[in-house]
Amino acid sequence: MDTIFSLPLFILACIQALITAFHLLPGVGLPVSQSIRSLRRSTASRAALYTVAAALALLSGTALYELSQGADRFKSGNLRGEMMSTVDYLRAQVSCALSLANLLLLLLNAALSSERCSLDHTQKNLAALQRQVGSRGPG
Repeated sequence: MDTIFSLPLFILACIQALITAFHLLPGVGLPVSQSIRSLRRSTASRAALYTVAAALALLSGTALYELSQGADRFKSGNLRGEMMSTVDYLRAQVSCALSLANLLLLLLNAALSSERCSLDHTQKNLAALQRQVGSRGPG
């Protein structure tokens, strides 16, 4: 895995971690969740989301393959230029970790926004039922 992917993957992970943190803030969380959920309803944005997820899965797969190849070479003691092989192996580890973290954060944000919106809808329905019961009065 080339280092050209490391910086964009790191930036994407930071952005997704920030979005995940926004989900947890009391005043900002619901609007962020609603905007993400409305984006997921659009066919074009859903296709873009699946494309990004597929690209991240592909990057994760290639990084895992490179890691397995590096581990095999390391076990056999067949390392030419031991320092460069170690650096390449570390790059593959970083790329693998960043790709998997991005993929997990992407899926987490989608699930978190859906659950947050469902919770808000349930709370609003419960509040409406309580107002109905309260307006009728006892007996």
